[in-house]
Amino acid sequence: MIRTILAVAIATFVADWGSSFSHNALTGRPIFIGFVTGLLLGEVEQGILVSAQLELAFLGIVGIGGGATADATTATIMTVAIAILNHAPMETVIPLGVMIGYAASLLSSFKLTLHELLLPQIDSALKNDEERKFNILAIGGSLLCTTLPGIIINLIGILAGGPALEALVNRLPDFVMRGVGAAGSMLPSLGIAMIMTLIFSRRTAIYFFAGFVIYKYLEVDMVFMLVIGLLLAILDFNYGGKEKATEEEQETEVQA
Repeated sequence: MIRTILAVAIATFVADWGSSFSHNALTGRPIFIGFVTGLLLGEVEQGILVSAQLELAFLGIVGIGGGATADATTATIMTVAIAILNHAPMETVIPLGVMIGYAASLLSSFKLTLHELLLPQIDSALKNDEERKFNILAIGGSLLCTTLPGIIINLIGILAGGPALEALVNRLPDFVMRGVGAAGSMLPSLGIAMIMTLIFSRRTAIYFFAGFVIYKYLEVDMVFMLVIGLLLAILDFNYGGKEKATEEEQETEVQA
């Protein structure tokens, strides 16, 4: 029990650290924070497997301003912990994680509301050039309004939700579990489809289909595909950008 509490607290702090205390806002992504949660709970492989599936499911989720349709961070910490502590099957925890993500989006609004209560004091510290007071309010406010509520919500969901989930799974008929498994298998494809709507174009389509054919029919290693994809991305960035700039210059000269 103590190990679970410490693991959840540390994982929540690490996730919030990226967006609240540094310029790197990616520590809350499922693929990273799921690994951290699994590492702290002693099941790194399970943490990576679950978080990789959730990363695909939440790949197209983008928070704009203060709004977000799902809280992928909370969903990942809860789902990885429940999967490890209750030995829940993958086809059960992935759909559960997606549902937790959308339900936990209400937590984001709650944390923002708590932050609003400190804004008058923070503005006052800035106007009066009180650097020490501002730092205390900024750091303390982030810990109090973001990290602490996240730790409490995650612990409640993990400690109360695990036994409830196990009891529910044991009572469900087989056809329901098959349906849940089918839905869980579709979610990664849905995440890929959502992100493709943002980045897919005639220029990038060839890389997608070429990569699929090479991996599927030549049975090459995934690490090899990753290296090749990285090299192609660097080439496209270095030379594709120059060609685009040249075309824009030519269009400008024609218009002139």
